[in-house]
Order: sequence, then structure tokens, then C-alpha cells
Amino acid sequence: MRLVPLVPLVTGIALVTSAAALGADGAPAANYQGMATGDQLTGDWFGLRSGMQQSGVDVEADLAVDETMLSRPGADDQRRYLQACFNGNVRIDMGVLFGLTGGTLYADFESISGSDGSLEEGVLQNYSTIDSPHRDQLNELWYQQTVWDNTLTLKLGKIDVNEDFDNSPVATPFLNRGVAFTPSIIDMPTYPDPATGVSAGLDYLYIYARAGVYDGSTATGMATGDRYLGNLSGARFEIAEAGLRWGATPTAHVASLAVGGWRQTATFTRFDGSLVDDIEGAYALGDIQVWGTPGAGGIALFANGGFADPNVTIYARHCAVGVSATDSGSPHANAIGLAATWVGTSRVAGSPCNADETAFELFVRIQAAGWLIVTPDVQWIRRPGGISDAPDLYLGQIRADIIF
Repeated sequence: MRLVPLVPLVTGIALVTSAAALGADGAPAANYQGMATGDQLTGDWFGLRSGMQQSGVDVEADLAVDETMLSRPGADDQRRYLQACFNGNVRIDMGVLFGLTGGTLYADFESISGSDGSLEEGVLQNYSTIDSPHRDQLNELWYQQTVWDNTLTLKLGKIDVNEDFDNSPVATPFLNRGVAFTPSIIDMPTYPDPATGVSAGLDYLYIYARAGVYDGSTATGMATGDRYLGNLSGARFEIAEAGLRWGATPTAHVASLAVGGWRQTATFTRFDGSLVDDIEGAYALGDIQVWGTPGAGGIALFANGGFADPNVTIYARHCAVGVSATDSGSPHANAIGLAATWVGTSRVAGSPCNADETAFELFVRIQAAGWLIVTPDVQWIRRPGGISDAPDLYLGQIRADIIF
């Protein structure tokens, strides 16, 4: 699928508009930072980037690369895997650029390459959050509008659902997918398959609630991430979440507690061979900053979990817990974390599993430069694939995140 023309078009319109606004304010080039300075490898583009941001346009790009070494080879007889994920995006503040207060337009192009080692190893919980088959795709394209002093939020377009649901900022730095995301939420439209949908959210004081409906074609075998935009006329993924947040800031909070429920309307085959049209499940998550300041370093705890129909999926139950300590500074500041994630597999007749899978993870995040984050990571996966006689898997990996 050719995706190249659309993202440059959106970016080009934003660049031309913001450059015109910048030109109106014009300032000597000597007043701006040059290349390879600050928190981006490419710097301030000699003033162009900061000028665009002042005009409401933020252009970002980042590359994540994982190098993984396993204790035993996978189905392809390899023990070493290299995986990379590149994202280039533009975020437009419609209030600054066009006077539409509370509006945000966002587009993201994504390129995934390398070897999907988690698939080859047959683990139930991907040991890397970027493991996926190769993709070059329009990852997201959505418009968001907030009204009533950010009390009501409406969002429409191609969306990564995990950004708005089942998301804890304390869990997301971990590399194992089962820590950062509840795998018992079956076929949620998230990496690498965001999908077209619409959502609405309410935020009032400590309380929030949100709900959304999305193209659920991933459950039918269609790669929704590989499509420009889909529709809601076929299989749908529906989800709702409500909770409490204390001490919330734009990027963090002191504590949160939430519960959610989901439904996938596609037709599924049970393990006994019969068909069912809808499946449902539920999940919960919570986290708390036990020491320090949210967004400015400290120690935090988290837990999440969920359940689904054991007659349809091997992911019958899930639970993850962890702790992390973060230095003060940027969102990518030095950190260390320890977590465990468990999948209670289905044992009904016809299920391929006869044991539960448990993974333990320890990571250390090092901000080597403002634009370079290096994360050594070790994991121990017991009974991989939910097979009782499968030998334990040990792995070491290192992730390099480059912010352009």
C-alpha cells in the first residue's frame, strides 16, 4: 500500500501555513538554536521548528530499535533478533493556527521492520512492545475537539485505542507487551493495527469516563493498520472505561483507579467448533505515586488485569504488577523498573494450552543525551506459550530510542 503522498500533504500544508505566520513575526536566524541541540537530534532547524510550534504546528519523529538475544532459538532457529519502528508525525493546534479553540489534528506515519522474534518464540506476551511483522502505514489520522473547558472530548479518525483506554503512564516504559497492555482485551485496535473509530470522554474534577466504537476487522484477519480509513458497518470493537484520578497534570497524576468493559462483534469459533457472534470482557488498572512528584521523578506502583471468555480465547485471565523509580527531568529521564505479568490460559477442551505463562522483567532506562534513550532489559518467561513442558525462556535486549 502506498502511504507516502498523504502524510507529506498534511505536513506540507501545516509547514506552509506556519512558515507564513513565522515570516510575519520574522526574527534573525542568529537568535535560534542550530542543528543537533536540545532534546532532538536535528535540533531546532535553525529556528524553524520553534517558530512552527509557536504557530501551532509540532513536527516530531522517532526511531526505536531493539536488539534481542534469547537463551534458545525459536521456530526459525534464530536466537538473535533486530526490530525497528520509525514514527513521523505532525500535530496541529487548531486553536493557535486557525482559531478553533480546543481542536487538534494529528497524523502519524509508521514503518516497522526487522524480525518478529516474539512470534517465532510462540510466547503469549510479546517481549518487545515493537515486535510486529513488517509494515509501512498511515498509523493514525484523527481530529480531536475539547469543549466546556476540557470537560468533554470528542475524537474521530484512525486511532490507536490503547492511547485512550487501558493506559497507565507507570506501565508504559516497560518493554514486555503484557505489562503495558492487557492481552485479554481481544483484538483491541492498537499497535500495529489502529483502526477507524469515534470516541467521547468526560472529565470532571477527579472523575472521568470515556467510550468508543471502532472498526473491529482485526478479529476477521484484516490488518486495519494497513488501511487508510475503514468503516463501522462490519465487525466493531466497542469499549468503555470509567475511573478516578488524583493530582492530574497534562502528562501524569498522583494516583488513578479505573475499570472498563469491551465487546468485539465479529464471529468467533469456540474451541469446541461452535460459532459465537459477540465476545465480551472486562479489565481494571490502577497506579499510585508513593514518593516524589508526578512527572518530576519518584517511585510509583501499578497493577492491571482482565478476563475474557475461555471458550473462545486462550487469554482467559491476565494480571500484571510492577514498580518503577524515575529521575527528575524530562519524560525520558533515567529510570528503573521491575514487573511481573501473568496470563491464566484457557483449559477447556480444544485449547492448545495446558499451563499459565508468566514473565518477569527488569529494565534500566538511561538518557544518554536529550535525544538518545538507551534501555537495557532482561526477562524471564516461564512456560512460554502456556505449554507445561516448554523450557523457560531467558532473554536480554537493549532498546535505543532516537528522537529526531
